[in-house]
Amino acid sequence: MQHRLVNAVYVASQVVKGFGRGSKELGVPTANLEDDVVHGLTLDDGIYYGFCQLLHPPNFEATKEFKSSQNNNENENQCTVVLDSSPKNPIYPMVCSLGWNPQYNNKTRTLEVHILHDFGYDFYGSLIRVAICGFIRPEKRFESLKALIETIHEDIRFAINALDQPMKNWTHIVTNRFFYV
Repeated sequence: MQHRLVNAVYVASQVVKGFGRGSKELGVPTANLEDDVVHGLTLDDGIYYGFCQLLHPPNFEATKEFKSSQNNNENENQCTVVLDSSPKNPIYPMVCSLGWNPQYNNKTRTLEVHILHDFGYDFYGSLIRVAICGFIRPEKRFESLKALIETIHEDIRFAINALDQPMKNWTHIVTNRFFYV
């Protein structure tokens, strides 16, 4: 089921407020993309991995409101791959959920990006550029919140292993002009 996409899918969006479940309930903060960007995606719903970049607006001030209720796996969620396209705009590995979040019966399709880096603050209003590179699994409903959280951490471990491959496997993605501002 897990596979690398033949061609990466590139999307850019402003980071918008989501449902507030990522960091508070699941311990996995996410950057949510705008609805119109999500509606334009033709990928199947599911969990994916790839790379992303944040571009903060000139007047950006980090808010320290970000708090995770599940930080016991903090080091597990980090990846050694962080690439500099410029000192101010590094490229980070990510895992994302595209779809309807059947656990919560969402009414709208969303794209929620979990960046494999601990920022410690929210970045609403920043531009996020995302390269979706591989598929991990389809969406599904879980027996419990605990089972969902365990699976999310398995997805993160899979993404870290996939993205920690030799950089030559990812050069064409991370050097794509999409990431160079």
